[in-house]
Amino acid sequence: MLKFITSKSTILLSCLTLILAPAVNAKDKVPAGGKVVQYKPALTKLVRNNEFATIKKVDINDKQYPSVLDINVLKKSPKIWGIQVPFAFDNAGITTNDVVMFKIVARSVKSEIADGSVGQMDLFFRFNQKGKPLVNKRLMLTKQWQTLYVPIKIKQEKTTENMRLAFLLGGLDKQQVQIAELELVNYQQQQTVANLPMTKMKYFGHEADAPWRSEANARIEEIRKADYAIKLVDANNNAISNAKLNIELDRHDYSFGCGLKALELFDDKKKRFTKEQKQQQLDNIEEMCNLVVFNNALKWRYYKPEVVARAMQWTAERDLKVRGHALVWGRFRSAHKDIEKKQDYFKQHPEEFQQELLKHVKEFAALYPDQISDWDVINEPSPEHHFVDIVGKEASIEWLEAAKEANPNAQRCANDYGIVSRYDAWHQDAYYDWMKFYTDNNAIDKVCVQGHYQGPMPITEIYERLNRFAEFGLPISMTEFDFFEIDEELKAQFTNDLITVFFSHPSTDAFMHWNLTDLYNEQGQLNLSGQVYDKLIHKTWHTKLESKANKSGEVNFRGFKGRYKVVVTLANGKQSEHLIDFAKQATQQIKL
Repeated sequence: MLKFITSKSTILLSCLTLILAPAVNAKDKVPAGGKVVQYKPALTKLVRNNEFATIKKVDINDKQYPSVLDINVLKKSPKIWGIQVPFAFDNAGITTNDVVMFKIVARSVKSEIADGSVGQMDLFFRFNQKGKPLVNKRLMLTKQWQTLYVPIKIKQEKTTENMRLAFLLGGLDKQQVQIAELELVNYQQQQTVANLPMTKMKYFGHEADAPWRSEANARIEEIRKADYAIKLVDANNNAISNAKLNIELDRHDYSFGCGLKALELFDDKKKRFTKEQKQQQLDNIEEMCNLVVFNNALKWRYYKPEVVARAMQWTAERDLKVRGHALVWGRFRSAHKDIEKKQDYFKQHPEEFQQELLKHVKEFAALYPDQISDWDVINEPSPEHHFVDIVGKEASIEWLEAAKEANPNAQRCANDYGIVSRYDAWHQDAYYDWMKFYTDNNAIDKVCVQGHYQGPMPITEIYERLNRFAEFGLPISMTEFDFFEIDEELKAQFTNDLITVFFSHPSTDAFMHWNLTDLYNEQGQLNLSGQVYDKLIHKTWHTKLESKANKSGEVNFRGFKGRYKVVVTLANGKQSEHLIDFAKQATQQIKL
């Protein structure tokens, strides 16, 4: 197996250009017309200390900001939530479709992140204590005071009076950050996000001439292309020369896939989408993907056999392979409701519980064996280990063995998040330990990483994480990519770079969007990220040529690995169309 290592010096070279768009003067005021939302504690009243950081007010020699909130990271915490700077916005009065904007004045005092030129923290804002984030914005800080603007439109339908903000610094190297101002303004529906200032962020490796780009393109040329030959012969195996061949890649060998919401698109009782919207989504999937995963339809709790049957028929008619997701998600709230109701009993009777789990695995893993290419036998083993706590670690080997017995052709996966997308070192280490345990027992066939990004990351760091898990000698799939980012330009550029570095890694075999709708705007047209993705898979990584057969009846070319459509035009004008799959043999014969 090929292995590429990027040196530390190369990483630093890609990090030297910083990270922010032109600075905004810290004296600038937010646009008029909004209402300031109160929070507690007051910025310089917050005091929090743990083994990883001290958070407190400090007095500094600055006429404009004599007192600031100082966050001093003493050592890296294993979890991203290990260092948080929280504020409560009670009785916020913010509701659906309101437009709000954060104004933060902050700076980096010192940092051991990358080349030391920047500090970093994530802004995490949501309704109540456990709500889904309204925004999770990665902020990169220079040595000078900067005013950072983060505008948001509230799209969440379920709202609460109380809201919570946290600046997250967990999982990062030592640094000292200071915040001089924090303000949240609610413009209600009197402003649009487009009319408000937004501080532009970038990331390490974003530069057009970053060294990783030429390295990645060289790898792509080497590992994603092959030399092919097509030979034309007649019924007597005589070579046919001077025929014209139009050759075009029809489908990549590499899997570019997406989630398919089968329960919404194939259940006539569900009315979330109109008939036209459903058809548009299916058309988009057919155009952009060669592999799909049912987001929920094959999960134990939500399985509807008649809906799955319709979805599987649709994929079969289009020759789309399906990832099975997911057999065992080790928590009771994701199991069948009958299992959840008996959780107290099963906790006391682990052997019976294991038999129920094995019965389920055998039944579901046997579904559609000719269409399902791999199964997430275990979903999120690192954080969701509740079932393992009951039945024992060794019992999970039995789940994997049962899945293999039920469908020998499907690759077995343990699918987990945070592996290439977050700063939770504990999670990456825990998943590594699980993969080692399963590979030592010859029980796993693939490394599956979800890829839910809450902010851009250094491209070279992502590649290094892939290298770490490539040590197992198994293919690596990105199974659930999405990117929670409000800046569409940043989102598109990082999406381009992430897919590129994944496609360039010799161990990867798939890149899947969790929601293909992320690539389209409200009018159903490709947004900036969608345009980037479409260009990569249909233009940049696409092979199309016209050539004439030589005297031996052959055409030789180098192209991306996959299935090709070939239109042959003979000297007499007669045409024929052929689909050729080079997967098994690089030289293919067409008999006319």
